[in-house]
Amino acid sequence: MSVFEAWLIVSFVSMNFNDTDYIKAWGANLRTIRKKQKMTILELAVAMEVDEKQIRRIEKGEVNTSLGMIRAISIALGIEPGELFKF
Repeated sequence: MSVFEAWLIVSFVSMNFNDTDYIKAWGANLRTIRKKQKMTILELAVAMEVDEKQIRRIEKGEVNTSLGMIRAISIALGIEPGELFKF
């Protein structure tokens, strides 16, 4: 095994694709944006046609949500998806 291959393996293994702190911060930002728009969790869930429990789990940082869900959230809130990442 070359030094490069060893470095590549160590780098890949040390990556944290499920960064809990970032996911929680993202969910908190979603909550802030939703509240600024005076929208309840139920209203957001209805606009997205999803269960309100899913929105609660996303806002609490309990789930790492999908790109499709991020798109649906941004459409329901009437914002660009990038706004959800400005925190």
